Amino acid sequence: MENKIVTMVNLERHGIAVESLCGVEEEICRHLFFECITAWCVWYQCFAWLSVMSVCNAFSINDIWKAIWIAVVNGIWKYKNNVIFKGEVIDGLKLFAMIQLKVWSWITFKSHYVFFFSYSEWCIYFLFCMRLVK
Repeated sequence: MENKIVTMVNLERHGIAVESLCGVEEEICRHLFFECITAWCVWYQCFAWLSVMSVCNAFSINDIWKAIWIAVVNGIWKYKNNVIFKGEVIDGLKLFAMIQLKVWSWITFKSHYVFFFSYSEWCIYFLFCMRLVK
């Protein structure tokens, strides 16, 4: 069986009681990033936006797919911390929107790709925008 996330163990050691993001299951990495209902909601929104069926089908195609995968995992991790330390309320759609913005920002400002579309076009017409990437 997979061990608890090291951070969770350290928090418990210091007397900070932390529930899993969804409050259903012990928080291990696999559960936090892929099985938790909140994480699954975010992945589902990404799959629908990207028009793919699973993470295995999409990622590794190019740098943009990798950036999306990293943004989702990073976003879930940061969101979990905000729930623990700042008392933020769980909102998977808000997290998904933040991930869309983060990826668009990364690829627009930090990549060698040339873009001819806006953030709103990126969110609404993702596949069309991917065809325009040069």
